[in-house]
Order: sequence, then C-alpha cells, then structure tokens
Amino acid sequence: MLSVFLVTFYILIQSVACRNIIHELHQPQQFHLGLAENPKSMYITWATEADSGKGFLKYGENETSFVTVEVSCEKYIHYDGYNNSQRAGYVYKAVATNLKLDTTYVYSVGNSYASSKWRSFKTLKSDASSWSPTILLFGDLGLVNPVSMSYMKKLKGTFSYVLHLGDIAYDMDDDEGIVGDKFMNMIEPLSAYHPYMTIPGNHDSGHNFTEYKNRFNNPGKDNLFYSLDIGPAHIIFYNSEAYYFLDEYGYDRMQTQYNWLEQDLIKAVANRKTIPWIIVHGHRGLYCSSMDTLTCTKDNLMRVGYKGDYSLEALFHKYGVDLAVNGHEHDYERMYPLYHYNYEKFSSIHLYENPKYTTYVILGNAGNEEDFSLFQEKKPVWSVVRERIYGYAMMDITSSSLNFTAYGINEETNTSLLIDYFTITKDT
Repeated sequence: MLSVFLVTFYILIQSVACRNIIHELHQPQQFHLGLAENPKSMYITWATEADSGKGFLKYGENETSFVTVEVSCEKYIHYDGYNNSQRAGYVYKAVATNLKLDTTYVYSVGNSYASSKWRSFKTLKSDASSWSPTILLFGDLGLVNPVSMSYMKKLKGTFSYVLHLGDIAYDMDDDEGIVGDKFMNMIEPLSAYHPYMTIPGNHDSGHNFTEYKNRFNNPGKDNLFYSLDIGPAHIIFYNSEAYYFLDEYGYDRMQTQYNWLEQDLIKAVANRKTIPWIIVHGHRGLYCSSMDTLTCTKDNLMRVGYKGDYSLEALFHKYGVDLAVNGHEHDYERMYPLYHYNYEKFSSIHLYENPKYTTYVILGNAGNEEDFSLFQEKKPVWSVVRERIYGYAMMDITSSSLNFTAYGINEETNTSLLIDYFTITKDT
C-alpha cells in the first residue's frame, strides 16, 4: 500500500514539474515596445524559449475591454561566433493599431501554454509639430556593468521614448544568444513601458546583424535605418556600420543608405516650416577626441566618404542638420558646431544661437564590460566638454529650441549629477 502511494506521489510530483517546465519554456519574456511610422500604432515584441505556436496580443484602455490580435511565431538562429555553435530563438512581433494619442493602454501577450501579466504604455502626445517631446538617450549599454541602468529605470514615465545608440548587451549573440536574452529582460523596466528605439553598432553586426534585426522591430526596410517625425523634430536613425565591414558585407548597404538618407533630408528640408529641427543618430560619430584611430581621426570614413563619395558630413551640412548624437566612444563629449574642423564659438558655451554648422555629441558611457575610452592628451579647440563617467542624457525639443542635458552616475549613492547642458536656438 505504501509503495503504491509513493509511486503515485512520485508520478504527481513529476507531472507538476513537467508542467512547470513547459510553462517556463512558453512564458513570454523580453518585452519591447517600438514606435511605428504611424503615431497611432505601436510595435510590441516579445520572445519565448520554445516554439509556442500561435501567440496573441491583447490591448485596450483597460483590462476588461480590449482588442485581441493573433501573432505568428518567428524562428531564427542565434549564431555564437566564438564557440561556433547555435541555438534556435523564437520571437513574436505584433502591432497595436488604431490607438488614440496621449492615451494610456494596457497590454498582455501569450500563447496556448502561458500568458503575461498586464503592462502599460502611453502613446505619443500628438501627431502634430506643436508638442514638445522628451527623449532619454544613452549608448553602449551592456549586460555586464550596466551602471546607468540602475538609475535610468527610476525615470519611468518622465520621457516620451528611449533611444539606445547602438552596441547592445556586449554581445547579443554571445553564449548562443543567452547574453541577448538576459539583456532584453534586464531592460524591461524601460522597454516594456516605453518605446525603446535602437540603432545598430559594431557589436551588433555579427552574422549580418542577425540578432539585431530579429530582436528589434523598427520602422524601415530591415530595421537598420529609418526616420520619424516626433513633435517639431525630424529624427533620422542611420547605420554607421554601413561604412565599415565593407569586405564582409559589401558596399551596397552604404550606397543604399546614403541615397535613402539624401532623399529623406530633401523631404525634411521641404517641411522645415512645420518641423524645424533635423536630428541624426548613428552609433559612430563624425567627430570625437578619444584615442580611437579608426573613428576619431581626420580621415573618418563617414566624414570624408568612401573614395570621395557618400560623405555624411557633406550631406549633413548641405541640408542643415542641427544635431548629431552618437555613441561608440565610452565617454561623454560635446563639441562646438563643426564643419570640416571649422567651428563656431559663442558668448556662452551653454547656448548656441542660430549656428550654421552641425553640433556633435558623443554619448557612449552607459556602462558595459569594457573600460572607458582614453582621451587624446591635448583637448582639441573644437571640443567643449569631455568626461569619463558613466551616464545618460535627456533631450527636450520645442519649436524654438533643442535642450540637451547630460548626467553622470554617482556609483556610491546611485544618484545622478549634472555634467553638461546646452541649448540650440534658431529663428523660425
């Protein structure tokens, strides 16, 4: 009798354990929101550890009245270049449509095995140019030593969207993509509740950007470059890596992006009376004073172009780009408005009034497993502020001003401190 009881008890325990394992394999995770080209839509992306079949997205203004959307499971392969191994990944990419502006929505996702708790997001305030967005920006954030993340998650609800300036997780494909999985779960305090926009960096380029293109859902043809109108700013997200890895991925990507970028800028200039600001973001910058012999030099390929063609600096100057914010260098640096190393000085280093050149900022100091970049010993005359400290930035955009504030992180107290601020104004 006792033996029968023990066998029955063992079978029950094994059954419960099996159900728990199945539930865990199919439990949605890695929640990530993204802005769509239509401000009345929102990309919602998540992943599971196993092929969970058809999934669903529920969204609405409350948990009792919602729209349900069926979502297909997309399988892709995590390639681990270091260990020459691979693992399957499963991602779901959905779109919430017909949303009201300036409205809070709740959402839940799942499949036939498991579902998530309800989370929330707020749509952009307006699709007009009259409102003033606030953007949280940072670059080069890794799974290891993500110093700024511990403070940035406290900022929930204080900004319109997040921008990660490339080099994500360090690296997403490591350990057959497990590093990427852990990173995506780590950023959920930001990415599950706010649009989390991205651009690719050199650490995201593995296997032709496989991890990047599968994990993120941005507007545009292949996630690598796109643009959006956000309030009074036309914001361009470009792939700086199109100028590198040329032997590995060819020249077509550079040419295609350049041609798209020029056409996009032409449209932005034609619409400048309505949307006065043009801001660009790429992982690597055109100007910096770190000891980086590939990027922080006068023959920077993006700046001078390839064999004299496809120069981004010439394009930015021709169409009057106001601000470029980049990462890659693990530091913070802000420049005077620059063109061909000619710079404009103003009576105050904190106010640029009607500059005729583009202002450049390096913001690659969010924290990762690598150390800070080293600055060149002599500070260039065109460099205004240089700091080797972990941090992030906030940018407020109005129809008459760009207001940029950079913060450092006090690691002992987990508090932020002001390291720089500046405003760009122009007559409209």
